[in-house]
Amino acid sequence: MGAQASLAGPGSQLRPACLFFTASMKTATVPRERARHPLTGRLALGCLIAALLLAPLPLGSNRPWSLALLGGLVWLGMCLAAWGWALSPRQGSGAATLKNCGALLLFALGFCAWCAGQYGLSQMAGLGHLTEDGFASRHFLLRSLVYVGAMVLCLWVVNSRRRVKAVLFTVVASGLAQAMLAALLHAGAARYEFMFEPFEQGARATGTFVNPDHLAGYMLVCLSAAFGLLLRQLGRGQEAMGWQQRLAQLAAFLVSAKMLLRLALVVMVIALVLTRSRMGNAAFLISIVVTALLVAWGSVRHRRPALWLVASMLLIDVLIIGQWVGLDKVAARMSGTAEASSTTIASFGLEGVIPPPKEQSLAERMEVPAAALPLVWQRPVMGWGGGSFGLAFAPIKPASAYSGFWDHAHNDYVQVAVETGLVGFALWMGIGLVTAWRAMPLLSDQQAALSHGVAVAALASLCSVGLHSMVDFVLYLPANALTLSVLLALVWVAPWLPNTTARATRPASHGVRRQPSLDA
Repeated sequence: MGAQASLAGPGSQLRPACLFFTASMKTATVPRERARHPLTGRLALGCLIAALLLAPLPLGSNRPWSLALLGGLVWLGMCLAAWGWALSPRQGSGAATLKNCGALLLFALGFCAWCAGQYGLSQMAGLGHLTEDGFASRHFLLRSLVYVGAMVLCLWVVNSRRRVKAVLFTVVASGLAQAMLAALLHAGAARYEFMFEPFEQGARATGTFVNPDHLAGYMLVCLSAAFGLLLRQLGRGQEAMGWQQRLAQLAAFLVSAKMLLRLALVVMVIALVLTRSRMGNAAFLISIVVTALLVAWGSVRHRRPALWLVASMLLIDVLIIGQWVGLDKVAARMSGTAEASSTTIASFGLEGVIPPPKEQSLAERMEVPAAALPLVWQRPVMGWGGGSFGLAFAPIKPASAYSGFWDHAHNDYVQVAVETGLVGFALWMGIGLVTAWRAMPLLSDQQAALSHGVAVAALASLCSVGLHSMVDFVLYLPANALTLSVLLALVWVAPWLPNTTARATRPASHGVRRQPSLDA
């Protein structure tokens, strides 16, 4: 009776024990539910990382078969991510992040839908005039779907801070490997055949790319990712007050992982200088200065590290190391006084008769884009079809331009407007503009350091590639476009990740409901 009374009484010891047992069972079942199918998420992330590593290797993936490999990896990752979400939708996958990326998906998917409609209408009876080259338009559509698929895959599977850093370090590692290979081949003046394409290294570094300007564009994207990562690490911690603390901080930096990242920046800057790309090097200098000013304007915590980092890059990377590896030759090309050492350098993007070797001035470089502008006004809405610039431009090519077949306008803005019309051009531009608008608030001190670094990487890449695209077809290369698409997608991922730094300083509360994570 006494035992029964003790069990039924208000002061019973069994009821708290039961409550504790029930709570422990609930907390024990949550990790099992979350870890029910973690393999699909890791495999999907592996497909994304493999695509980033593979993209620059086979001639910048600027061949149909190499683009098919990229597309296979991207869509395999999408299938794995969808399978994992279908098996356990409560895992908290990136499907929740996709809901917060409506503006980005509106422009990205809208551009693909516009290209699909353009190609689909051209295949209907009596409407074949909507595109000048049906095969090229279909290839343009498939290429755009690969880029947008990589962007959506990044939004879906990169759902933890560790995965964001993994993607950024993958881009930096790929750029570092490409830079070391390009510098090695350039120093040895190698002559070889790769992927049935003859290469003659010596005048300008190309790496695994056919065009040195395309290697410069890829270096710009990878340098932007490294710049954001390094600035994120330099902005952490408190500033040293005395000279002893500053000296100790400098010694700690020299033996830390930050120094390895700084050395990677130096190597990639060397490869960028070795490409002798005039606009590539100018775009890099302008982008890091503009991005540093934006950081100084939006963040007090990162203001001094950003200015010091840019000052060191201008002094060490550009003035000292750049002069050692031939920055004066880049300046000579900018002034138009240097002569090309091979006729192939002046014939990139051309087929047919090879022009005589000469350096183009900026006015000469803008001659073809200016001559192609009337094509935009002839078909301002639907355009001439994706990938159809060569056939559309051939009848109006000026006599002063180089002979041969111009398949690119050497200006991405003009070429996109010609091929997809003003509607497609607005959707294409909207992808970068809404991402820049989304990245600007991430520069404030209220944001996490990782979000700050991602925003810096995206803004620097948009600025540098945007400038370089004015005089070249950088974004028509799959390796550059796919890597840039993933960097832009990270801007929309980072704000929704839990801020572990802020959580560590906050007192523990049992009433706070944590968002599930797939971080494996």
